[in-house]
Order: sequence, then structure tokens, then C-alpha cells
Amino acid sequence: MVSVAPKTQLDSSNVKKSAGDFNIKDLAKTHDKISITNSAVEDALHYGKNYKKWLVFCIDIAHCEHVAAELNKRGVSARVLHSRMDGDRKDIVNSFKRGEFKALVSVGMVTTGFDVKDIDLILMLRPTESAVLHVQMIGRGLRPFPGKEHCLVLDYAGNTARLGPINNVIIPKKANETNGKGIAPTKTCPVCRTITFTLAKFCDSCGHEFVFETKLTTLSSVEDIIERGSLPPDSKVKWLNVKSVKYNIHKKTGSPDSLLVTYFCGLTTVKEWVCPSHRNYAGYKAEHWLKYRGYKGVKDTYAVMRVSHTLKKPTQILVDFSDKYPNIKNMRFENGK
Repeated sequence: MVSVAPKTQLDSSNVKKSAGDFNIKDLAKTHDKISITNSAVEDALHYGKNYKKWLVFCIDIAHCEHVAAELNKRGVSARVLHSRMDGDRKDIVNSFKRGEFKALVSVGMVTTGFDVKDIDLILMLRPTESAVLHVQMIGRGLRPFPGKEHCLVLDYAGNTARLGPINNVIIPKKANETNGKGIAPTKTCPVCRTITFTLAKFCDSCGHEFVFETKLTTLSSVEDIIERGSLPPDSKVKWLNVKSVKYNIHKKTGSPDSLLVTYFCGLTTVKEWVCPSHRNYAGYKAEHWLKYRGYKGVKDTYAVMRVSHTLKKPTQILVDFSDKYPNIKNMRFENGK
């Protein structure tokens, strides 16, 4: 299982609770909106273009219908599975097993006895504080199948960040048991957005090495070297002028080597990890990265490294400093794109 925290995240902090979980009606009122559904589906199309069988979890029946309609509108064949649907639910499941459509959109948990081994992508659009429900939903993608290397979990609901990975679930405590405080059970890789354990030193997917928090900072001089353009003065998103770029091989035991790219922007340096040799979504992201630098060779980290001096260098990078780790949002090359 590979769990990702996409850019689109459902904020359930103000949703009412009942019986130890989020209130369904309030969840639907808060999250079943056209703008949210469109954003999540568009994001899923980016990550899921090479995945064959999708399972989508929604809040209620109406939300289920809305998400399925948007998927079909975007070219992803989808059907719904819920208690009020027409026809036999077993026929829908069997049709899904045969691959007659790509995405099965369900309300809550899929019906008892559901067993589709080749599910390789799960979309979580149903926030929950139930550790049991969290494990059961993601567990639908755990079954092994020939040619299935992993199951990608796109967690729009924030369940993994809230409850932890399913092999180390955190049972939420009541406020009076924690004095309103608690430790986040996971963290998100700033490079590929994979969700991993809080104390992990390296990202399992792309090999990024996490920097643990210290009281020192290297960002004090950012204000002196940025080109603000049309950004507001207090924005934490900065355009930095790139003076030079350095490439290195980054090694991590048990994972393909990746490319560590360091941008030197005056007194500030910004790093990103590119993974041409990876076969998951990190590899797909690398394809896009290489395309904009004019690379047309094989998708291999060492092949790219050998010709790194020929890659197009961005003149500016747009960096978001609002998170713990600087995140590159956009770039400008000599042609202005």
C-alpha cells in the first residue's frame, strides 16, 4: 500500500460528531460540493492514469452519485454501489471484477463478501474518525494479484494523517485524555507526498531524506533575493532567481536510486528529488519533469545523470515556504514558460 496526501484535502475540523465519528449529514453538507468533487477528480486523473481498477469511497448516496457522474464526464467509466440502487448489487460487483468499467463508487464500506483482488487504486473521499472503518476501507486494496506491485491510496479525506497507517493505527483519544494535545501519527513527504511514519528518516517511495526540526533556520535572507512579481508582500510563496543547478545521485537501500537536484538561489538553496527509475507515481512525475528539460532518453536515473549538464535550467523557481519543507510549485525557463 502506498498512501498519498493529494493537494486537495477535505477540512473536517468543524464537522459535527455523533456516536464517535463525523456526522454523515454534516459531512455531506460540508464536502459534497461541485468545486471539491471537480478538484478531487481532476487530481485523481493525474495520479491514476496508469492504474486499472479504482475503488472510491464517498460520504452518502448523493455524494456517491455526484462523484460517479463527474468521473464518467471526465472519461473514467464508473458505476455506483449503494443500498438504494436499481438492480442486483452482485451484478455490479461481478461486472467490476470482469473489468467492464474502471471505477466502482461506494458509500461507506463495500458490501460484505466483496473480494476484487486486482484493485490498484483507492480514492478516499469519506472522512472518518473510526479506526475500524479506516482499516476496512483501505484493506480492500491489500489482496495480492499477478502483476500488481502495489495499491495507491489517494487520501483526500485526511484519514491516514488522522489515524495513521493501517499497520500502526492510532486510536483517537478523548480530549480529556490528552488535555487537547496529541502527536501526529504520520507525516507527508514534501517531494512525492507519500504519507509515512512520523519518525521515518527516508521516504519509502522516492528516497527523500527527512530533515528533523531544529531551532536553526537558513531562510532569514529570502526576502533579499526574491522577485515578488504580482505576489502580495506577505506571501509565503516566493519566486527565486536560480543562479546554478547541481545534480547528485541519491541512494537508499531497498529503493531505486533517485536524482537529487539542488537549486542555488543566492544565499538560499532549494532541493528536490526526481525519480526516473521508479515505476509508481513518483516515476510518472519524473516523466513530466524530464519533458520540460528537453530530455528524450530512457527513464533511468543514471542515464539522466550522465547528460545532466545538457538539461535545460530554469531561470526562476516558485517556492512555497508555508510548510515545514520548501515545496517547488512552478518554474520559469528562458522562453518564459
